[in-house]
Amino acid sequence: MKKLLTLVVICAMTILVVACGKKDKATGDIADSSAAKLLAYVPADTPYVFAALEPAPEAFTKKMEPLLEELLPMTKDLLGNTADMLESVSDDEDSAPPALIDFLRSSAGLFEEGFADRFGFDKDTLAVFYGNGLMPVSRILMKDADKFRPALADYAKEIKLDLQSAKAGSLEYDYADFEGAVRLMFAIDEDMLVIAIAPSKLADTDVGTLLGDSKPDASIINAGHLDALASKYEYLNIGLGYIDMQRIAKTVIDGPTGLDQAMLEAVGAPMPQISETCSAEYSSIAGAVPRLTLGYTALDASGMSLLPVMELRSDLATALQPVAGSVPGLTTPGTGLFKMGLALDVKGLRGFVEDKVAAMVDAPYECPELMNLNMAAMQAQQATMQPVPPIVNNFRGFYFDIGDLGDLDFSSPSIPTGADISMLLAFDSVDALVQLGQTFVPQLAQMELSNDGKATLLPTEMMTGSPEQVFAAMSDDLLAIATGDDADDRVETLAALPATDERALMSFSVDLAGYAKAMTDVQQSMLGDIEISDDEDGDAAAAAEYLEKNMEYNKRMQELYGEIFDRETVTLTITENGFELPTTISLH
Repeated sequence: MKKLLTLVVICAMTILVVACGKKDKATGDIADSSAAKLLAYVPADTPYVFAALEPAPEAFTKKMEPLLEELLPMTKDLLGNTADMLESVSDDEDSAPPALIDFLRSSAGLFEEGFADRFGFDKDTLAVFYGNGLMPVSRILMKDADKFRPALADYAKEIKLDLQSAKAGSLEYDYADFEGAVRLMFAIDEDMLVIAIAPSKLADTDVGTLLGDSKPDASIINAGHLDALASKYEYLNIGLGYIDMQRIAKTVIDGPTGLDQAMLEAVGAPMPQISETCSAEYSSIAGAVPRLTLGYTALDASGMSLLPVMELRSDLATALQPVAGSVPGLTTPGTGLFKMGLALDVKGLRGFVEDKVAAMVDAPYECPELMNLNMAAMQAQQATMQPVPPIVNNFRGFYFDIGDLGDLDFSSPSIPTGADISMLLAFDSVDALVQLGQTFVPQLAQMELSNDGKATLLPTEMMTGSPEQVFAAMSDDLLAIATGDDADDRVETLAALPATDERALMSFSVDLAGYAKAMTDVQQSMLGDIEISDDEDGDAAAAAEYLEKNMEYNKRMQELYGEIFDRETVTLTITENGFELPTTISLH
């Protein structure tokens, strides 16, 4: 299986190649002949597809080049060093499996300069990954297709892989079987590389269909699915796709046909038998989330924007929209290390749950396999009849913002000093929260609190374990708490934020360079705590050398990451389409 993993790495490297094109092309309908050529082999009813139909803009790839130029040789060295270390410390009683050492050495070769040219790839190439039935297939346009099969044969010898050749229809292909069950296949179709995974016992005629010996009667380009997707969400042809959840469910509910049936027969799996009643109810459930989509909405020198969407049935999407709440400043990207929060309309959530549970109780499922859902609905209905504490209905959301971690030392249990942390809590009425707090916290009851938005220093006895001063300020519906430099000013600014009509469920923002540094500090601390005992065989010296190189690698990667990446911001919203998760990653 390690050899299978190595070949999967080849496939992953081709995706990396595709993602780093150098041309600068405008977005438009999928009409380019190269893109159309790829999509002509994708069935219109494919259950999943992701396509790179235009190269990434040159301005973006130039930003990424410094990272890739160092990442590839550094990764090659790291894999090689790991293999050397395992080999040097192995002995007869406690040795690393030779297969693992061979795997690491052969994987290192994938990161050598000239890898793409060796196999005939081009940085400006296009590719599509899709399901022919449920079985995965990739098609990649090649710069020099004649190079691939000889290069693959040489590489198979390097990793001692038994590579065979066969023919399916008019297509010749190379394949490797793994544990007699899984077959990884490579075929050259004109100037396209075709990669597919299937059961080893799949019949030759079905292999031909899978690899695309002939084009499907109805292709995705004829159906215009990707054009419609790009138009709906403003996706770029640089990268877009979807997973058709209903199509996948239909395969199970209605019974597999075509390649899916051939796949089950090849592995000896039983064909599912589902009654008409259960089939109809399963289909109704599957229709709740018809599709998952993903695509780039921007990609240039300033960064990238992606939009994942979990599409919902229209009635569900409409009913769920009141659940999202509004908290002032929640969706504004932070400027510090980390910012995260959520907003929730508790009354809206309760109303949604009550309506859906009541509908299930009034019209329960008849399928025996779904009886548990009926029971759960009745229990949930009883739960919704219980009164909700006023403080829960009063809650609207919160977020906390970590500007700086101060002198935090991951190797020390000491509480850090100098950290800048802010928190904002939103309620329908802050007075109700304060009154509740004063009932249980004596120090709070002794304070003169006002919702005038002015900063108040909290008593140190309330902040057990905190070495810093903590300030609070509140307005009619906001409570702000902060510590660190200018904490008094920050709480007053937060408490004075105006109300917003923008609704969101969650927002997340992180300084990527700062995060990378923090994670590297954790790794360095963990690696630095490793104690290596001296021995007579030189194993300790080899392990120490490997450890030192690993620490250098991690540190340099953190520096590179910080030089290129700036900030990532993610927001979860509910729209008429369903759950949308716009994500932006900015570059320096």
